[in-house]
Amino acid sequence: MLLIDTPDKKSLIYDEKYNCLVRINLNREDCRGFPAEDSVMFVCCDNGGQNPILYLYSREKVKIQIPSAANGLNGNMLEHP
Repeated sequence: MLLIDTPDKKSLIYDEKYNCLVRINLNREDCRGFPAEDSVMFVCCDNGGQNPILYLYSREKVKIQIPSAANGLNGNMLEHP
């Protein structure tokens, strides 16, 4: 997959396999995209690094979901508000 950044800071994904463009609506102010062969991963946050989130665009159905820190074990060294 090919990641295209437009002048208005919108990300387009070109899928060579299906010869199509996809526009992803990311609801954070700062996003970084990392394309791979069958997917594109976006790491996004608001100004100042607040409210981070991970988006994954994939041709295939994602079979697992990463749990949030709030649902993690207390011993995982992540903060639990």
